Amino acid sequence: MAAAMSAPASGQSPGHPVLLGMLGVSLVALNLRTAVVSLSPLYDFMRRSFAVSHSAQGIMGTLPVLCFAAFGLFGPRIGRTIGLERGMVLALLMIAAGEVLRAAFSPSIGVFGLISVLALGGIGLGNVLLPPAIKELFPDHVGALTSLYLVLVAVSAAAPPMLAVPLAHAFGWRLAIGSWALLAIVAALPWLLIARRSHTPHEAGPAASTLQACRWPTAWAITALFAVGALAMYALIAWMPRLLTEQAGVDAATAGTMLAIYNLIGFPHSLVVPMILEKDRHPGWVILFATTCLCCGVLGLGFVPSASWLWIFPAGLGAMFIPIGLTLVNLRSRTKEGTASLSSFVQSAGYLISASGPLLFGWLNQLSGGWRVPCLFLAACGIVAGAAGMIAIRPVFIEDAR
Repeated sequence: MAAAMSAPASGQSPGHPVLLGMLGVSLVALNLRTAVVSLSPLYDFMRRSFAVSHSAQGIMGTLPVLCFAAFGLFGPRIGRTIGLERGMVLALLMIAAGEVLRAAFSPSIGVFGLISVLALGGIGLGNVLLPPAIKELFPDHVGALTSLYLVLVAVSAAAPPMLAVPLAHAFGWRLAIGSWALLAIVAALPWLLIARRSHTPHEAGPAASTLQACRWPTAWAITALFAVGALAMYALIAWMPRLLTEQAGVDAATAGTMLAIYNLIGFPHSLVVPMILEKDRHPGWVILFATTCLCCGVLGLGFVPSASWLWIFPAGLGAMFIPIGLTLVNLRSRTKEGTASLSSFVQSAGYLISASGPLLFGWLNQLSGGWRVPCLFLAACGIVAGAAGMIAIRPVFIEDAR
């Protein structure tokens, strides 16, 4: 495989070093959640410096997906104007600058939130630019590199919360947040080297636009399955502990452990699913499996809570709609420009839709007085995602859309 991957990718100079490209992809992936997840364990520390109301904390929780959606729309234009590699450097520098500035110069939670937009916007650009960068650097190994990047994104979501409180105790909350800028700066270095080796003109020929993606039914199908996977995941992350304590009668510590297991289940399918979709010519069974897992998991949690330890496993596997969607962004496009436009549309619309998940789940619980109706809602969403997935896996390409 290494030998095969040593061949120069389209748009790269001969002898393009594979390890440099893999290092660049890996380091970007490790930065795509740090600015989000390093924050939530530190609110008690921040309250010693300035007031942080519960409503402000809620706004800070919604801000990331809104920034991902808004800034992701600019990804294709930035990629065409300055090149994917330089666009990646820009995204990483935005992350680094936002991390440092919000940690060092925030006298209030309002200023902290405004400066956070810079770091979160950088993540939004990175989310959109990384799939076409993989397409450009490793056109014959999209599945393997997508697996690598999704697993490392999961690592970037798991590690900062574990390190945040010890760092805050040792050095204060500002350094605990700002220190993650160092990782973004290091991640920019291989992309600077890749950009120097690239001879691809910044302005490509005719490229699929985000508007074209908006008019393409398959793009909506990919968006639907990605959005449902993210919506269900965010809803369960937000409400599963309370659901388990009220429905299954477990204590808070056990509920936290079960939520951690739910999150860890994402590692295996993030590693395997992209490679299956790339190699299997008839991947409909993957869509059916994801649909069955999500529906069984959430219905089990809602209607048979006594077996909650069992149901968190299929519920966690149901989140594979997210890697399915991100992989199809590459598989349903032939060019890096097509990948960029499709990535921008799918992720911007998908994150915007998924932001409603925790709100709808909580509202349905309040409206119905229990957890069965919210779980039925997620199961219905799973069926929608399954139907959309059957459309999305058809071998068509955005470049052929009219």
